[in-house]
Amino acid sequence: MALFEKRDKKCVAIEKECIALLKKEEQFNQKALKAQSPHWKAELEKKVPEKVYHSLEVAFTKAFSVVFTKGVGVIEKTYNRENLEATYSFRTMLFRLKVVEGN
Repeated sequence: MALFEKRDKKCVAIEKECIALLKKEEQFNQKALKAQSPHWKAELEKKVPEKVYHSLEVAFTKAFSVVFTKGVGVIEKTYNRENLEATYSFRTMLFRLKVVEGN
């Protein structure tokens, strides 16, 4: 009989936790639906001319499409890969030397 009572207590605890999670989820959904844009964003949008806003939107859209279509090549042009690899190798070697010396 004790086995069934423990199982029932576990089920009750799980059910309570599920109910609490559902309430939190509902509150989160309600808050998300009521979400408003920040005050600073509205003020900034008032001050930026429509033509500038549209130009920036087009530029960012094009930039992201280039990065997504030709990603690796474009990204690799923005940093010196050989320098980073050399730095990584050097630091790895130093770390290994310190570990060996420590043992």
